[in-house]
Amino acid sequence: MGPARSSGRLRARPGHGCPRAGRSGAGRTGVPEMPMPRRRTSLTVAFATAAAALATAAPASAATTVVNCPAQNLQTAIDNAASGDTLLVRGTCTGTFTIGKSLTLAGSSGATLNGNNAGRTLTVNGPTTVRVTLTGLTLTGGAGVGLGGGLFNNGATVTLRSSTVRNNTSTEEGGGIGSLGTTTLDGSTVRDNTSKYGGGIANGPGVLTVFWSTVRGNTATQWGGGLLVAGQARVVGSTITANTAQGGPLSGGGIYNFSNLTLLGNSITANTPNNCSSTTPLAGCTTV
Repeated sequence: MGPARSSGRLRARPGHGCPRAGRSGAGRTGVPEMPMPRRRTSLTVAFATAAAALATAAPASAATTVVNCPAQNLQTAIDNAASGDTLLVRGTCTGTFTIGKSLTLAGSSGATLNGNNAGRTLTVNGPTTVRVTLTGLTLTGGAGVGLGGGLFNNGATVTLRSSTVRNNTSTEEGGGIGSLGTTTLDGSTVRDNTSKYGGGIANGPGVLTVFWSTVRGNTATQWGGGLLVAGQARVVGSTITANTAQGGPLSGGGIYNFSNLTLLGNSITANTPNNCSSTTPLAGCTTV
């Protein structure tokens, strides 16, 4: 959304009480009045021109397009959409998908993006001005090489609302979600994903925010079964449970924090071998 525009206008009023030209009398100076110029100034023209230009430059209203999978190709719909559009996704869309513009993908009636183990299910490329919102979608079947199995946020701003990321894998970090940008989970679930580090979510440079969400049943063969934090992260009112890390007695079954993590009002329980490990003291992070 662009910045709000405002405009002001100055109105000049002719002076009052000036003697009229060609008249004199008691108390009059006898000096002819200078005639007031006609004040059809360039301001009026300028304002009219600016208004016309703004009307011409105003972007068209964002469009909403229905994508019925598998009959329609989701990647084609993404490519054809304009920045700011909404794609209403129905059915199961199979394949690996890439977004490089601001879009909303809204799932209807259990809509699913299935990577079919052919690569990352969804990649969103930055910069941070690219804003992508995923609502009511399931991301599954991703098999990432490197960072991110179900979702790879490559420097963009991504929000997941009422969505599920499940049954994905990656060879390194973030079996469910791997983020190098700004990622927000709101009322979403990350479950049953696997990777080497950060089985559920791995947050590198960038900002991760998790609100009222669930991270459960994820596995890391090394550290951070549920969540690996190597950037800035905030987890609020969420449940992190039944995750496993296999890197040793303090490998952070629920959370492993390397960096800057804030925990507020969460339930972090029943993770293996421990609930939380941090390289620095961290309120709300207990090993048992």
